Amino acid sequence: MPFAVLANEPIQEENWGVGIGIRSASMPFKTNGNTVNDVVPLLFYQGDNVYLEGASGGIHFYQSDTFSLGFTAGLRFFDIPRYAQNTIQGSQIDVGGRVTWHYSPKLDFSLDLMSDNDGRIYSNLTTDYRIDGEGWDVSLYATLRAKSARFNDTYYGLQMEDIGSAIDTQFGVKGRTQIYRNLYAVGHLGATVFDHDTYSSQVIDSHTQFEGYLGFAMFGSSPANSAPQLPEGSYFRLASGIATQSGPTEIIRLKNDTDPDRNQLTSVFYGHPLAGSVFGWPLDFYLTPGYVYHHSSDVQVHLMSTFSPLKLITPLIGR
Repeated sequence: MPFAVLANEPIQEENWGVGIGIRSASMPFKTNGNTVNDVVPLLFYQGDNVYLEGASGGIHFYQSDTFSLGFTAGLRFFDIPRYAQNTIQGSQIDVGGRVTWHYSPKLDFSLDLMSDNDGRIYSNLTTDYRIDGEGWDVSLYATLRAKSARFNDTYYGLQMEDIGSAIDTQFGVKGRTQIYRNLYAVGHLGATVFDHDTYSSQVIDSHTQFEGYLGFAMFGSSPANSAPQLPEGSYFRLASGIATQSGPTEIIRLKNDTDPDRNQLTSVFYGHPLAGSVFGWPLDFYLTPGYVYHHSSDVQVHLMSTFSPLKLITPLIGR
């Protein structure tokens, strides 16, 4: 049973984008096969305090022309053979804090302290230089990553060898170029150069790991277009329901089969308006992050899930 509350305050259009990319990375471990591939959803958003940058994002608690401080989170990939990914579950969202020195409009220096779900700590010192032109922009970056012993032993020693703490180097380029109106090609190419102790591990086979993605994204604003009218405002949606054994096709055909264990979930989502027009069509786009709570039962323990999707709404009445 969903319940929604609408906020009517006006909101200005902000930069946003949604896309998908094919990511490929070399595997530095001694194993059969050289690369692993993934399909990666990409979300971009630049608001007053909240931002999304592909597979990472954060919240600014303090901002000025010179400094910014806030919370950050990002998807960190653990590139191992596909047959072992479901067992090891190494790819996850890491969280932490970040402070950034805005040296100039094009050059930033940032320091962040990150942790995985089990408190394995690492830190990144990054310099980022941006270049832009008509219909394109590029970011060049270089990072020193300091890894705690627990982090390094787990993800590069595979808990079979004690490597200890270490510092490695990362560098790369990422950017986008306009194809047609709001449609862009987006990409990233980067490399990690391991330190001597990590490279000397009995499970590591390469001194350097390469990664990159190439995809397409639709952005809500571009230099050549004026800002369209936004939807009315933001909203909160609260819902509760009972699980089903039916698939999407069966549900659409109204052939719903209720879960015999009657597992329940409750969710709350926030809808933030991003755009009221795409390619000149009256399509409302909302960023809708939310939490879903799965209630405990005889067959499952309670757990919390987080989502950050986008919602597309077609108005029935033209503006």
